[in-house]
Amino acid sequence: MDEVRIDKWLWAVRIFKTRTIATDACKKGGRVMIDNITVKPSRTIRAGEVVQVRKSPPITFSFKVLATADKRMGAKMVPQFMENVTSPEEYEILEMNKISGLSTGSEVRAALLKKSVVIWNSLPGLSVWTTSTGMSEDIALMTTLSIFLYSCRNKVQF
Repeated sequence: MDEVRIDKWLWAVRIFKTRTIATDACKKGGRVMIDNITVKPSRTIRAGEVVQVRKSPPITFSFKVLATADKRMGAKMVPQFMENVTSPEEYEILEMNKISGLSTGSEVRAALLKKSVVIWNSLPGLSVWTTSTGMSEDIALMTTLSIFLYSCRNKVQF
Protein backbone atom coordinates (compact mmCIF):
# COMPACT_ATOMS: atom_id res chain seq x y z
CA MET A 1 0.00 0.00 0.00
CA ASP A 2 1.71 3.19 -1.20
CA GLU A 3 -0.84 5.82 -0.26
CA VAL A 4 -3.63 6.07 2.30
CA ARG A 5 -6.06 8.76 3.40
CA ILE A 6 -4.67 10.89 6.19
CA ASP A 7 -7.71 10.45 8.44
CA LYS A 8 -7.36 6.65 8.21
CA TRP A 9 -3.63 6.80 8.94
CA LEU A 10 -4.08 9.09 11.96
CA TRP A 11 -6.62 6.65 13.37
CA ALA A 12 -4.60 3.54 12.44
CA VAL A 13 -1.43 4.74 14.22
CA ARG A 14 -3.49 5.64 17.30
CA ILE A 15 -3.04 9.42 17.22
CA PHE A 16 -6.83 9.71 17.47
CA LYS A 17 -9.14 7.31 19.28
CA THR A 18 -11.74 7.07 16.51
CA ARG A 19 -11.73 7.71 12.79
CA THR A 20 -14.55 10.23 13.24
CA ILE A 21 -12.39 12.28 15.60
CA ALA A 22 -9.50 12.08 13.10
CA THR A 23 -11.79 13.21 10.27
CA ASP A 24 -13.15 16.10 12.36
CA ALA A 25 -9.60 17.19 13.24
CA CYS A 26 -8.75 17.34 9.53
CA LYS A 27 -11.89 19.38 8.81
CA LYS A 28 -11.12 21.96 11.52
CA GLY A 29 -8.76 24.48 10.03
CA GLY A 30 -5.14 24.16 10.99
CA ARG A 31 -5.36 21.11 13.27
CA VAL A 32 -3.78 18.67 10.80
CA MET A 33 -1.13 19.92 8.37
CA ILE A 34 1.51 18.64 5.99
CA ASP A 35 4.32 21.09 5.18
CA ASN A 36 2.39 23.78 7.12
CA ILE A 37 -0.60 23.43 4.78
CA THR A 38 -3.96 22.43 6.22
CA VAL A 39 -5.21 19.18 4.72
CA LYS A 40 -8.63 17.66 4.14
CA PRO A 41 -9.48 14.16 5.43
CA SER A 42 -9.30 12.74 1.89
CA ARG A 43 -5.68 13.89 1.35
CA THR A 44 -3.45 10.88 0.72
CA ILE A 45 -0.08 10.50 2.41
CA ARG A 46 2.94 8.38 1.67
CA ALA A 47 6.10 7.36 3.49
CA GLY A 48 8.55 10.17 4.19
CA GLU A 49 6.02 12.96 4.73
CA VAL A 50 5.83 14.82 8.04
CA VAL A 51 2.35 15.31 9.50
CA GLN A 52 1.77 18.08 12.05
CA VAL A 53 -1.13 17.62 14.47
CA ARG A 54 -2.32 20.29 16.88
CA LYS A 55 -4.03 17.91 19.27
CA SER A 56 -3.68 19.69 22.58
CA PRO A 57 -3.14 23.43 22.29
CA PRO A 58 -0.79 25.20 22.51
CA ILE A 59 1.61 22.66 20.99
CA THR A 60 1.83 20.98 17.61
CA PHE A 61 3.04 17.39 17.43
CA SER A 62 5.02 16.29 14.35
CA PHE A 63 5.09 12.72 13.07
CA LYS A 64 7.17 11.32 10.22
CA VAL A 65 5.34 8.70 8.16
CA LEU A 66 7.51 5.57 7.97
CA ALA A 67 4.87 3.34 6.39
CA THR A 68 1.18 3.62 5.54
CA ALA A 69 -1.65 1.65 7.14
CA ASP A 70 -5.39 1.78 6.84
CA LYS A 71 -6.28 -0.67 9.63
CA ARG A 72 -5.91 0.12 13.33
CA MET A 73 -2.96 -1.61 14.94
CA GLY A 74 -1.72 -2.47 18.40
CA ALA A 75 0.35 0.12 20.24
CA LYS A 76 3.50 -2.03 19.97
CA MET A 77 3.36 -1.88 16.15
CA VAL A 78 3.04 1.92 15.91
CA PRO A 79 6.82 2.66 15.90
CA GLN A 80 7.10 0.71 12.63
CA PHE A 81 4.67 3.13 10.96
CA MET A 82 5.58 6.54 12.43
CA GLU A 83 8.33 8.44 14.20
CA ASN A 84 7.60 11.27 16.61
CA VAL A 85 9.75 14.21 15.45
CA THR A 86 8.16 16.86 17.68
CA SER A 87 10.70 19.50 18.70
CA PRO A 88 11.82 19.68 22.34
CA GLU A 89 10.62 23.30 22.48
CA GLU A 90 7.05 22.11 21.97
CA TYR A 91 7.34 19.76 24.93
CA GLU A 92 8.76 22.58 27.08
CA ILE A 93 5.72 24.69 26.21
CA LEU A 94 3.48 21.75 27.13
CA GLU A 95 5.29 21.42 30.47
CA MET A 96 4.93 25.16 31.11
CA ASN A 97 1.25 24.90 30.26
CA LYS A 98 0.79 22.12 32.81
CA ILE A 99 2.75 23.98 35.49
CA SER A 100 1.01 27.30 34.98
CA GLY A 101 -2.52 26.01 34.44
CA LEU A 102 -3.00 28.38 31.49
CA SER A 103 -5.13 27.09 28.65
CA THR A 104 -3.90 28.70 25.44
CA GLY A 105 -0.53 29.32 23.87
CA SER A 106 -1.05 33.07 23.77
CA GLU A 107 -1.83 33.09 27.51
CA VAL A 108 1.32 31.09 28.21
CA ARG A 109 3.46 33.39 26.04
CA ALA A 110 1.98 36.53 27.65
CA ALA A 111 2.59 35.16 31.14
CA LEU A 112 6.16 34.16 30.24
CA LEU A 113 6.97 37.57 28.77
CA LYS A 114 5.55 39.30 31.84
CA LYS A 115 7.55 36.96 34.08
CA SER A 116 10.69 37.65 32.01
CA VAL A 117 10.54 41.37 32.80
CA VAL A 118 10.23 40.62 36.52
CA ILE A 119 13.07 38.07 36.44
CA TRP A 120 15.40 40.23 34.35
CA ASN A 121 14.76 43.26 36.54
CA SER A 122 15.55 41.20 39.66
CA LEU A 123 18.91 39.97 38.34
CA PRO A 124 21.95 42.11 39.22
CA GLY A 125 23.09 44.38 36.41
CA LEU A 126 20.00 43.80 34.24
CA SER A 127 17.48 46.45 35.16
CA VAL A 128 14.64 48.05 33.20
CA TRP A 129 14.67 45.32 30.56
CA THR A 130 11.62 45.02 28.35
CA THR A 131 10.92 43.39 25.00
CA SER A 132 11.06 46.81 23.36
CA THR A 133 14.86 46.90 23.73
CA GLY A 134 15.36 45.09 20.44
CA MET A 135 15.50 41.52 21.73
CA SER A 136 13.06 39.39 19.79
CA GLU A 137 10.10 37.88 21.61
CA ASP A 138 11.24 34.36 20.67
CA ILE A 139 14.56 34.86 22.45
CA ALA A 140 12.77 36.42 25.41
CA LEU A 141 10.35 33.51 25.51
CA MET A 142 13.09 30.87 25.43
CA THR A 143 15.17 32.72 28.02
CA THR A 144 12.18 33.08 30.30
CA LEU A 145 11.21 29.48 29.79
CA SER A 146 14.71 28.32 30.73
CA ILE A 147 14.87 30.51 33.83
CA PHE A 148 11.35 29.58 34.90
CA LEU A 149 11.95 25.83 34.45
CA TYR A 150 15.21 26.13 36.39
CA SER A 151 13.46 27.96 39.22
CA CYS A 152 10.62 25.39 39.31
CA ARG A 153 12.96 22.41 39.35
CA ASN A 154 15.32 23.90 41.94
CA LYS A 155 12.65 25.73 43.94
CA VAL A 156 14.45 29.05 43.52
CA GLN A 157 12.51 32.22 44.30
CA PHE A 158 13.41 35.44 42.48
